[in-house]
Amino acid sequence: MLELEDEKYLVELGKLDGVPTESDWEYAKTYLPILKFFYDATLKVSATKHVTGNSYLKEVFGVGLMIRKMSLNKTDPNQKAMATKMKAKFDKYWGDVDNMNLVIFVACVLDPRYKMKFVTWLIRENYGSGSDSDS
Repeated sequence: MLELEDEKYLVELGKLDGVPTESDWEYAKTYLPILKFFYDATLKVSATKHVTGNSYLKEVFGVGLMIRKMSLNKTDPNQKAMATKMKAKFDKYWGDVDNMNLVIFVACVLDPRYKMKFVTWLIRENYGSGSDSDS
């Protein structure tokens, strides 16, 4: 049944010398908070039963922040390498404020919890001084 989900599983499983060891499981557990974060963010932005437009910007930049934190990890070179690849992909879509769809900013500004101050702060925090106004 697994071959229907992932054809390459045999190749990956063939790289192991047997079942995962206790240290393999401990290492895998270190990734649980990261995976949970990405899972929760995915659920929030892809929800179908409630409006997500107002929280989309917050979630996307939360993902960017998590990737930056992962890239600063000095104890796990694998996590740092993974974060570097993720950052390249993230920056392709979210790295330049001028190429982003402005509707997500408008949706955030119209949310009474965030308003323009949050959007201005977010742009400055992630792109330098990207806004001329101090609203």
